[in-house]
Amino acid sequence: MSKRLFPVFASTTDSGVIAVIERNKAAKAEVRDRATEFAKKHGDQDGNFYYSTFAGYRCTGIASNEKPTSGRWKKAHRTANGWIPYANNPLNSEFEALVHQPEKVPGVPDLLTGVSDSDGMMRVGNPTLIVLDGVAYSGTTIQASDLFPVEGGWAEIKASEFHAALEDYNERLMGAE
Repeated sequence: MSKRLFPVFASTTDSGVIAVIERNKAAKAEVRDRATEFAKKHGDQDGNFYYSTFAGYRCTGIASNEKPTSGRWKKAHRTANGWIPYANNPLNSEFEALVHQPEKVPGVPDLLTGVSDSDGMMRVGNPTLIVLDGVAYSGTTIQASDLFPVEGGWAEIKASEFHAALEDYNERLMGAE
């Protein structure tokens, strides 16, 4: 299989790619809904929670000012954002299950590493993926320095094409609420 640098902005109409992106979106929403309900039941009346999108999507703590009273809880990690159950809290297994590990999108790198800048800093990130009107779009701020397999029918597009699609996508999301 041939390899190439993944483009900063790209699109494809590949049905397999679109299906994976849609499944990932639905699974992430399902985890978000479960995390909201978990937070409501155990400390935050509005269901607010902290999350991380690094290497998937996971709940990292309940966003409550008051310590939950259902079992033993502690401040979450070094940043002390929110509350997490102790490992011996029966709720811990439910909390730890509030995670979505995305399915691999054909042709899209999980993590991009960019070239080092003049300060010697290497940039890392993952592309923003959306589906709009039967077209999948990918956009990132990182010019990849690694080669990735050519699959999924991705083709480079102009930044303006990606940003126009993203703006339309966001407007439709806001209109749906």
